[in-house]
Amino acid sequence: MLLSLQNVSLKSYHRNIETTFLDSINLDVESGEAVGLIGETGSGKTMLAWTILDQLPISDCVISGRIFFKNKEMTYSRSELKGRDISMVFQNPMQSLNPIQTIGKQFSFILMRRFNIIKEEALSKVKQWLSRVYLDIGEDILKRYPHQLSGGQMQRIMIAIAMSVKPKLLIADEVTTALDANLRKEILDLINELRTEEKVSTLLISHDLLLIKKYCDKTAVMKAGRIVEFSETELLFKKPKDSYSQSLIRSLDFIKSNNFNKESEKQTLCSINNLFKSYISQGRKHNALININLDIYKNEILGIVGESGSGKSTLAKTLLQIIHQDKGEITLRIEDGSVISHHKPSKLLSAVFQDSLGSLNPRMTIFEILMEPMVVLGGLDLTSRTKKLNDCIDRVGLSTDLLNRYPHMLSGGQRQRVSIARALMQDPSLLILDEPTSSLDIKSQETILDLLQSLIKDTKLTILLISHDIRIVMETVDRLAVLYKGEIIEEEDPHTIYNTPKQPYTKSLIGAEYNNS
Repeated sequence: MLLSLQNVSLKSYHRNIETTFLDSINLDVESGEAVGLIGETGSGKTMLAWTILDQLPISDCVISGRIFFKNKEMTYSRSELKGRDISMVFQNPMQSLNPIQTIGKQFSFILMRRFNIIKEEALSKVKQWLSRVYLDIGEDILKRYPHQLSGGQMQRIMIAIAMSVKPKLLIADEVTTALDANLRKEILDLINELRTEEKVSTLLISHDLLLIKKYCDKTAVMKAGRIVEFSETELLFKKPKDSYSQSLIRSLDFIKSNNFNKESEKQTLCSINNLFKSYISQGRKHNALININLDIYKNEILGIVGESGSGKSTLAKTLLQIIHQDKGEITLRIEDGSVISHHKPSKLLSAVFQDSLGSLNPRMTIFEILMEPMVVLGGLDLTSRTKKLNDCIDRVGLSTDLLNRYPHMLSGGQRQRVSIARALMQDPSLLILDEPTSSLDIKSQETILDLLQSLIKDTKLTILLISHDIRIVMETVDRLAVLYKGEIIEEEDPHTIYNTPKQPYTKSLIGAEYNNS
């Protein structure tokens, strides 16, 4: 047995308030085995990974029970295993990479320290591993800093780092969150290949049940800090015993036919005309957006899909005027019907980004975070603000019990829903969602998608939905644009694109998502 957890519990006593994160966990991972860990947001999956790695993000924690690694008890001495026998890829790669060092420098340093090799040999291995995770070395990846990369590129770098140290156990926490369907399959096939060749065990934490079903030998189901079921994956998906497991697996059926014939008056809210954006890195020009022409209509959900690094997040930031285009114009139609040039941040636009932790003030409670937009905008008394806050919290499926907590005390999915609630506080005309369901379990995804549909029906809100998950996009949007290497290569209703994709990339994206499940 490689890893064995026996009656492991984790409790916090922050500010004398007892919180149970893990409750009597029993879990075994054998050598060369792939074990999946599923459960809804906040069930304790990530906290379990942190406990195994002895890297808890909160203080005042007490661990009870016993943890064995290679039949040796490691309950209180697991630090020596990190980065050697155990590697982990976290949900948020930006938090794992040093922001003031280039990718090449920090990656090579890890290998030099791990294998006691010289810099030149380490750099050679770095290039090999980056190629294995499908990153183009010719794009000067080694000379870039983390902030100069897309979320998908950073995630692939973290996967490469984790696998390069040749661990005995790889813990992958939402490892494919920022990857499109093609890359998701390629990366998981690579991890599976490593597992077979090197006999590396994997603990795969994911909200993607189809992914778990395909790649894991055994699967554990978590709910409220407990493992409610643990069995062979095939058996679990065919005949789940626990009622919660049954409801979780039934939720796979939520992907249903969208109303592709939805009528719209097609009143333009936002127009993007001849938009170009480039970056200069290490003296070289990189085109992020190339001649983007796109209209966003009132009261619609427009979807943007594309591989990591295709320019999706750059487009979102340009629309928000967080960054400015090199050429081109963005115009907005305001309530009185007039058209204005959009060249600075506006309260008409609000956004939710991939990095939910980085976008929330760590020194503020959730209550303070949600109150802040209303305080800045003004116009409401305290009673009205509180009512609006409670309404938004309820809309996104969060408990008011979380309001006195800080961002680091929430799961990734809970933080994402807080971000969505905060964005709604300013009553925007256009809500830009960059991977809004990336950290959510499938039941919570359904809640958020239903929320988006209800917002369209009940308000004047328009939504731009950016996602790597083409299933979610197909389920939700009225119109779909495919972005590839900075260009929109096709734009149509999702039904047409699904049935008759025009471009080879679109065909491969749809095939990878729907044919491998």
